[in-house]
Amino acid sequence: MSKPYEHYTEDFKKKVVQLVESGKRRSEVARAYGISAPNIRVWQQKYGSLATQTNKENNDDKTITSK
Repeated sequence: MSKPYEHYTEDFKKKVVQLVESGKRRSEVARAYGISAPNIRVWQQKYGSLATQTNKENNDDKTITSK
C-alpha cells in the first residue's frame, strides 16, 4: 500500500527553501521534515530567491514590450 499523497502549504514550501538557501543540505532538510529531496528541488525552482528574481525580470520584460 502506498503512502497517502500529502499537500503542503506554500508557506511550508517557502520555509523549506529558505532553510536550504541558508546553507542546510537538501538531504538533511528532507529527512528532518519527512519529505523528498526532489520535492525540495522543485520548490527551489519555484520559490527560491533566484527563481523570484528571474520571475521579476520576466515580468519587467513583459511590461517593457507591452508599452
